[in-house]
Parts: sequence; C-alpha cells; structure tokens
Amino acid sequence: HPHGMRICVDLGIKPRSVSCTALLSALLDKAIAKAREEPDLVAVRRMEALLAWQVNLGPKSAAAELGVLPLLEPMLHELTECLQGTRQLQQGLESAVTGGTMLSAPEVLWRAIVNGDVASVEAIIRQGGLVSGRTQDPSGHSVLWNAVAFQRPEVAILLLRFFPPDMLHGVALGELHQRNGNSLLHLVSSFQQFDSQSEGLFAMLFERMPE
Repeated sequence: HPHGMRICVDLGIKPRSVSCTALLSALLDKAIAKAREEPDLVAVRRMEALLAWQVNLGPKSAAAELGVLPLLEPMLHELTECLQGTRQLQQGLESAVTGGTMLSAPEVLWRAIVNGDVASVEAIIRQGGLVSGRTQDPSGHSVLWNAVAFQRPEVAILLLRFFPPDMLHGVALGELHQRNGNSLLHLVSSFQQFDSQSEGLFAMLFERMPE
C-alpha cells in the first residue's frame, strides 16, 4: 500500500557472518596445529567431515544461512591438504627408518625441517642442497614459515643465521598466511612450549620485522 508503513528488520546476518568467520578461522588454525601433531586425531577428522558435509549441502546448509559458505571450501581444502601432507611425511619417515625408501634431497630437507632435525638441515645447507631462505613448498610456504609453523625454533634460528633477511637470498620476514593474514610473529607467539629458544626466535623476528 502506498501509504502503508514499511517495517525494516535487521536480522543481524552481516555481523553474524563477520563473527562466525573469525570463529571458523580460529577453529581451523587450531585443527591444523593439532593435525600436524596427530593427523589421525578423532576431533580433527570430525571437523574435516563437518566441513565437507556443509560444503556438500551448499545453499541448504547452516553455513549458507550464516553467510560463511564461500569460506568453507578453501578451509576444507587447506585442512585436508595438511592432513594428507602430514600423514605422507609420517609414512615416508617410517619407510625410511625401515630401509624401504631412499629420499631425494627436497624430501630430506622438508622432513628435516618438520621434524626439527637441525643437524640434517645444516648439513643440507652446507652441501648446497638449500641455497635460498625463500625456497617454498608446494603450498607456497617458505622454509622458515614451515620451521615456525611446526614449532621448530632451533631450525628457524638456523635458517635466520644462514639466510639473514638483508641478504639477496635471505628469508622473507614479511611472509603472511594467505587466509588469515597471520605473520611469523603470530605463529611464534602461539607456541605451546614457549621456552628460551622460542623467546630468542621471537626477539630475532621482532627486531628485524619490516614495518
């Protein structure tokens, strides 16, 4: 009716979407951290299944109602990729221990970083197997990022020593996570065991971090 009263109701969908996005991102970060430690942890597998269920439901899902459905597919991909990668690393290491696999140089490097094998990482560097602090894995994360993400402060400090950021092939301290924008400092501050090595790493990064 032209003279009728118009009632506008704010259902708060947009604010809910913003708050849910932050919550989902935090949950995923926690799940990925757990996946690196225990890829077969039931809670992590359940979260992966829940994300897949919501993605498959599409517009009919609760995620669509909250306005966060577009975020779930990349989140699911990231979690699944992390689970598969961590499991493959573990299987490869088990095979190597039993003498069933000869690892190539890149595989040895990434597995040494993930497992905090400082001696092997240093040997690879000295033998010319790693010549740049900006070397990336298939996911686009650098060697330094992986060392920090897997909470290996000794390896990270070693990489900073061999590839200081002011060198031509030095590490890139401004590296950010593509999804949540976390920096290397964010990763270090979330270490479960913040010991003297972690404190030293945080100080080194903080002093040299680009503005």
